Amino acid sequence: MMNRKLATLMVLLLGMALSGNVGAIELSQTGKVDIHGFITQGYLMSDENNFLADTEGNGTFQYNEAGVNFASDVSERLRLGVQFIARDLGKAGNKEVTIDWAVADYSVADWLNVRAGKCKISHGLYNYERDVDMLRTFVFLPQSVYTEGWRDSVNALNSVGAYGYVPMGFAGNLTYHLDLGNSGIKVDGGEVRQLEDTMPKALGLEVTEVDTGTTFGSQLAWDTIFGIDGLRVAAGGFNFEMDATSDIYDGTGVPLYDSYGNQSGTFKNKESQVFNMKLLSTTGSLEYARGNFIFAAEYMNNNYEMKLPTTVAGTIHKKFDAIGYYASMAYRFTDWLELGTYYSEYYRDKDDKDGKKAVQGGAMALLPAGQEHAMWLKDLCLTARFDITPNWIFKMEGHMMDGAALMYTSDNNTNAAGAADYEKDWFLFAGKVSYSF
Repeated sequence: MMNRKLATLMVLLLGMALSGNVGAIELSQTGKVDIHGFITQGYLMSDENNFLADTEGNGTFQYNEAGVNFASDVSERLRLGVQFIARDLGKAGNKEVTIDWAVADYSVADWLNVRAGKCKISHGLYNYERDVDMLRTFVFLPQSVYTEGWRDSVNALNSVGAYGYVPMGFAGNLTYHLDLGNSGIKVDGGEVRQLEDTMPKALGLEVTEVDTGTTFGSQLAWDTIFGIDGLRVAAGGFNFEMDATSDIYDGTGVPLYDSYGNQSGTFKNKESQVFNMKLLSTTGSLEYARGNFIFAAEYMNNNYEMKLPTTVAGTIHKKFDAIGYYASMAYRFTDWLELGTYYSEYYRDKDDKDGKKAVQGGAMALLPAGQEHAMWLKDLCLTARFDITPNWIFKMEGHMMDGAALMYTSDNNTNAAGAADYEKDWFLFAGKVSYSF
């Protein structure tokens, strides 16, 4: 049954979309409010594995978004804006209406603008646009760089920042972004579920509280390089630290007995420990657009350092680099048809690409034997986009998958014993219809 808050938001969106006054509401002689919004409904189905929701078999319609944003130039230099969003993808979102971003933006000059609020973070080429389905070809951006389960932490920061635009004549144009703030990570979010999957199942790790430190993000982009229209390169990154209060197995157990007095199992006692994680994420990007054709390629490196005190295994201290990269192409054939493709690879540990180290260590192994493929994800994607009207679009997308990284055991990807159980080769279909105004 649809959440009441989501229903209210959708009624508001539809009312504005069908009214004759969408676009601007006059407030005074000095400004107006521009109103825009979107509603999307998707369908996901996989032949094996559950991808962020119950997709295996009959598929799921538990993939939708609704958003509305308000923006106003309240003076020549000050702009205010806010976007409310309700989204649902498996266990993420659950149709709760939240503030997606809310910004006060003050312009000193083209080369210096300051902003504060909940601000979109500079990550790769397309993080600013990932909420606007009309602006991209694909249903899912390449997961190797734009991991859907990590959306909460890479979407926006409660922050202050600066950005600017510096023209350099024939050499091109430079754009920079600097942000300092705090990212919002939820106890039941994808980031925490992935964190739980980075520790051996035998520990029974369960995060109960999350405390994030200060995040710093930056990006430098260079476009129209030496007069080449449509060419853009960028480099940037962000870092943050997180303390996750976690319940883990303390190495003891209490026997369990059935009604006949026979021992039927062992209850594992738990203790509370602080799981510390540090992340430094860097991304390099290239894009070339010419006419109806666009090419893009990006490479991301996530450097992790994790510490977890345990009674069973001592202090677990991990340092590793997760890497991801892709190349994509898209071409618009007509006003109503655009086709796109990309190939993407992601590795949870660049020094263990084949997953052999992950299954070593007996009970303290990260993965059970035979699940080495959970350490990577290779994705060949083909997409068709149909622009039905200027406001309505429909997309169909197929993914040939090799590997099972970037998914979660908590999405029913386990065997009877509760251990990770993924198929290596599988297929994902995604369909999505979107209305924007």
